[in-house]
Amino acid sequence: MDYKWYKGTEKECLDYDAHVTEKEGYKDGDNWADVFEIEGGFYVLKHEKYNAEMDIVNTLPDIKQPEMP
Repeated sequence: MDYKWYKGTEKECLDYDAHVTEKEGYKDGDNWADVFEIEGGFYVLKHEKYNAEMDIVNTLPDIKQPEMP
């Protein structure tokens, strides 16, 4: 399965997650997707049934891991 992600502000991503969570009927603290902050950008997994006015990206940026001593 090819995942797509939305890139937007933190609020846009959180609002999108809340919208999908409500429409899909998640309960008891479950939600559609976590919002990730990577290198100053915010990302949320795109649901195939719900669109938003954010940029769509095909992959998340690489996360730079700190070097171990």
